[in-house]
Amino acid sequence: MSQTMLKTKIFSMLCNDNGFVVELVKNDFGFKKEKIEGHLFSKIFDPGSQSKALDFFIKIKEERYVQGYELVVVTPEGLKVLQFTGAVLDGEVLIFGAEFDRGPDNWVEQLFNLSNEQANQIRQLIKERNRQKSIPDKGDINEIFYEISKLNNELINLHRQLEKKNAELIQLNDLKNKFLGMAAHDLRNPLSIISSYASFLIFDAGNNLTEEQLKFLKIIEKSSRFMVNLLEDMLDFSKIESGKIEIIPEKIDLVEFIRQNVELNQVLSSGKKINLKFESSLKKIEIQADSRKLTQVLNNLIGNAVKFSFENSVVEIKCRKKGDFIHISVADHGKGISPENMKLLFQPFQTLGAKGTSGEKGTGLGLYIVKKIVEAHHGYMEVKSEEGKGSVFGFYLPLSNKFSQN
Repeated sequence: MSQTMLKTKIFSMLCNDNGFVVELVKNDFGFKKEKIEGHLFSKIFDPGSQSKALDFFIKIKEERYVQGYELVVVTPEGLKVLQFTGAVLDGEVLIFGAEFDRGPDNWVEQLFNLSNEQANQIRQLIKERNRQKSIPDKGDINEIFYEISKLNNELINLHRQLEKKNAELIQLNDLKNKFLGMAAHDLRNPLSIISSYASFLIFDAGNNLTEEQLKFLKIIEKSSRFMVNLLEDMLDFSKIESGKIEIIPEKIDLVEFIRQNVELNQVLSSGKKINLKFESSLKKIEIQADSRKLTQVLNNLIGNAVKFSFENSVVEIKCRKKGDFIHISVADHGKGISPENMKLLFQPFQTLGAKGTSGEKGTGLGLYIVKKIVEAHHGYMEVKSEEGKGSVFGFYLPLSNKFSQN
């Protein structure tokens, strides 16, 4: 430990109540005493750190002991970032700074050494002051030393515990994401088969079933389809949380792309007698985007608009150029969103307790995934809503999109 401490440069000074340096106590940086003693303590700090240094001094006077301030000092060797501690001693203020290596191998050890050095200096300084004032060296010196050492040791132990807990949380989060991905992948295929078979029976064999049998079959189809959608969202969520959202860009005509998507969604919206109306101020616009991911965004936004719209209403999809961006919006005239729920819209697992106008349920992941996909395209989301009148969800995509090549 002593070898490590030799590498640690230390600087300390004793100041009066007004912040003027009374004595340069420790000087490993080669300061000239005449340029320090008798001057305001903040003179040694870089102009950018002087305001913070004054705050540090005020805090020492208020709390009597402060540690953990990083300040930039103008030393004869150049600018140095020092770790500062301060304490009030017999009406005067001791300011103690040290420069040490924060590398993973020895910075904790140096903190322990720094604690001992601070305590030794304080003990020595108090003894010297008491000697000068003919005051006997009593137990209060040891008490101050004990409190400072205790605080420093608690700080180091706390840091160790936080590092350990942080590592454990990262590991648990990775395991959680892997489990979600594996479970969703293994369950998706059999549930997709159940949903497909149920749909087939409803449309091809429905006339041969009793009313009760058909009702049960529709429940099976609806529930299995909901579960498939949930698993798809869980797979996307686990990829996003693992930082593995992959964008495969290609050149697409965005206007035609949206038009085709609207036509496909019209089949689903016709069940609620909702008309999808597409309007574009552009005849053709080519951008770089991941067509599969963009389909997911449009399906989610249009699907939500249909879900929260009333029968015989219209959902409007618009595409227009705004500066260097293309703006796509999906507007409905449905239930709208309360101001309280607006704040939670893009957070994961937030269903907000709302069901569709026909009792449809959501997974609470759709909008979170949509936002992440749009941001991965270097775009951004916006939403406007009025409760009872409907909502407009929009997103912006840059006209010139450059994706990094892996």
